[in-house]
Amino acid sequence: MLKVNLVLKLVLVTVGLFSQKVTAQTLEYSLISQLLVERDWCTINKEFISWESQGFDEYDDFNPKKAEYADLFAINQNLDLDSLIGHNYKEKIKCIISLKNRNKIKRKEIDSNCNKVKFNQANTSVLYFTNPIVLKSERGEMYALIIESFEGETIYCIYKRIEMDFWEKIHKTMISIE
Repeated sequence: MLKVNLVLKLVLVTVGLFSQKVTAQTLEYSLISQLLVERDWCTINKEFISWESQGFDEYDDFNPKKAEYADLFAINQNLDLDSLIGHNYKEKIKCIISLKNRNKIKRKEIDSNCNKVKFNQANTSVLYFTNPIVLKSERGEMYALIIESFEGETIYCIYKRIEMDFWEKIHKTMISIE
């Protein structure tokens, strides 16, 4: 009986870990799909841009309260990431931004409502994304960090998951403009 309970617990833990991984990726693509639907049409780059290429090398770069931005039109510029998600994510974020194996956007994961989305067509404006970082706060709320770059404007945003497939923008700041 003890062996059966141990095996059952091991199976449940393994299934739980697997489902969390699938859920995180599903949440990443639900955010990307929402952003694409909001634009009505666009061409997206088939590869994620790296966080490092945008100057996000360590945890403090992600925290609007600690980062130095010069955007007068920023939304919620003094937002404190630590108070949203807690202090336990510093190492997780560092690991996520260093991942090199997740650099391609999977077209099949993008919502079918994004039927006007095209991948890399010549002579068009292209939308670029970083791989979204989805985090669950200590209170159980879901947040996503992402950089979008379109037509020379690059912005860093933090979204909060409000409903099943809806994300509300709670922070936005321009990090560069060409």
